[in-house]
Amino acid sequence: MVLGHYGTALALKTADRKISLALLFFATTLSDILLYTLMIPGIEQIDHVPGYTQWISIKTISNSYSHGLLSLSAWGLLLAVLFILYRKFYRKESTFLIRSAVIIFIAVISHYACDLLVHVPDLPVLPGSDTRLGLGLWNYPIISNGIEFLIYGGGLFLYQKLVIKEDKIYQKKFFIFSFLLAAFHLSTGLVPPMDSNVLTGVSMLFVSLAIVAVTWKLEKGATEA
Repeated sequence: MVLGHYGTALALKTADRKISLALLFFATTLSDILLYTLMIPGIEQIDHVPGYTQWISIKTISNSYSHGLLSLSAWGLLLAVLFILYRKFYRKESTFLIRSAVIIFIAVISHYACDLLVHVPDLPVLPGSDTRLGLGLWNYPIISNGIEFLIYGGGLFLYQKLVIKEDKIYQKKFFIFSFLLAAFHLSTGLVPPMDSNVLTGVSMLFVSLAIVAVTWKLEKGATEA
């Protein structure tokens, strides 16, 4: 799943407006960011197999550190703790930290729940375990894309109506950004991936972090309701 992760982040933003949307984008896509990072030194690997599914032609070779349920829970806990330490000791804040940290943790592990819908059974539960999960909706592109756009559209609607409803200029800017995100999502299924794990990791890591950076830049000038 691609677009659905960003939709989840948008929805979670309405639950705690003190959390940066850029941070939530980072949290919901942390699993993929880790995968791309670990692909560069060859710790995790994917393979391009035409026709592997009807939408995504990528077969996962190893992804226990980035996409395993237990490991992703640990990454979520780490990010939540880092968030608390940053807000408490750098920003000198003390209110609502636990609630915000829980939301960040949920954002990280939501990646597994979203991927569970579309992946073929290649999502590990425990490191080293042969048990892998996935409902395989990527074999039904109309259904899988419909779910992704539904999640994203719902999150976008909530974000614009409940968080930035008074900022019309930002809404227009974010609408354009949302269109580009949708185009990026479609490209992952329509454009054949590169055969090199290193080049794929570098390019996708750059795109993922660029999305977070652009989101941070956009929201700096936004007026929340």
